[in-house]
Amino acid sequence: MQDFNAIALAMLIYGAALVFATGFIWRVSHMQEKLGKLKIALKALLWLGDSHIFKKDKLLWAVRLLLRISVMLAGLRYLRYLLYPVPQFLIASDDVTLLALQLLPLLLLAEFSLRSLRDSGIALSGSLDMFFNLLLTALVVSGLCFHYLSGAELLEIKAYTLGLVFLRIEDLPAYPLFSLHVVLLSITLTAFAIVKFYISDRRKGGAA
Repeated sequence: MQDFNAIALAMLIYGAALVFATGFIWRVSHMQEKLGKLKIALKALLWLGDSHIFKKDKLLWAVRLLLRISVMLAGLRYLRYLLYPVPQFLIASDDVTLLALQLLPLLLLAEFSLRSLRDSGIALSGSLDMFFNLLLTALVVSGLCFHYLSGAELLEIKAYTLGLVFLRIEDLPAYPLFSLHVVLLSITLTAFAIVKFYISDRRKGGAA
């Protein structure tokens, strides 16, 4: 009989992935209906750059831009656990993605400070912005602690994650930091999808 914790964690991961994927598809389909493919690409660039923040607080805009780039680079590291064999470009970019991961706490702290201490940042911020900042900070810190303190074997972790990719639940690696990081990742993906894809889409009538 499979370990209950392994099954529960797998269900949490599958649930978060399903919510995120369906939300993403929902949002893109609505954008395509209203904007067309060319405008979707333009909208994505504006989203990455936060043009409305650029007009009011260029320092916050720059920090958020660096933060989002770092998040995307750090996110590439997860692919090492989901792909076999690991593509050469992921191996070659290991130092860059690790640096991005190490910079994330500083960028998150900088964003939090700008949103909390400057009038322009306070005016542009809401409770959800602070919530996601704290949630992402917890996720990043847990990932760094897992990377540097757990002493985990990559092959053991990869056996579990590859099993999930092929819908096969393997024994859960005996690393509490790994379980904590995966729980936080699942919560982050689910919360992001609900707020950004579903709620935001309905409030704006399907516009991104």
